[in-house]
Amino acid sequence: MPKREKGAPEYVGGLTKGLAVIEAFDAAHSEMTLSEVARRASITPAAARRSLHTLAMLGYVRHVNKRFFVECPRAGAWRSLSSLRACGRDPVAELRRLVASFGGAASVTVLDRHDILYIAHHSEERANRIFAGVGVTYPAYPTSMGRVLLTGLRRRNSTRI
Repeated sequence: MPKREKGAPEYVGGLTKGLAVIEAFDAAHSEMTLSEVARRASITPAAARRSLHTLAMLGYVRHVNKRFFVECPRAGAWRSLSSLRACGRDPVAELRRLVASFGGAASVTVLDRHDILYIAHHSEERANRIFAGVGVTYPAYPTSMGRVLLTGLRRRNSTRI
C-alpha cells in the first residue's frame, strides 16, 4: 500500500485501504476471512473490517455466514474494465464495432443477485432506448439481457444436481 506523501493534502488514506481490499480479491481468493483480507491488502484487521463493512453497504462485497467476504459482480466488473483499459483494450470500441456491423445496441452486463448491472453499453438509437449506462441496474426478469443471464444460471445450477 502506498504511503501518504507529506506534500499531498488531497490524499485519502481510507480510499487507498478500500481499494487495496477490493484488489485483494481475485479468482483464487474470491472468499476470504477478515484476517486473510487484511494480510493480502497489507492493512490492519481493524482497517480491513471497516473497509469491508463499507464496501458491503455499497454492494462491492458480500458478508456470508459472519465469516467470509465474497466478491460481488459490481467489484469484479469494475476491476475487469480497469484491467482491460490498462491493457489498451476499450470494451466500448468493440461494442461500437458490433453496433456498426449489426445495428441496434450492444451491452455487457453481469448478474448481481436479482438485477443486471451494466458494465458497458453502446447504441446508435439513444433516443429510442431506455438509459443503459455504466453502473445502471435493472431487475433481471423483465429485461432481455437479464433473461439471457438468468437462463444461463438455471443451466449451470441444473448440471450440479
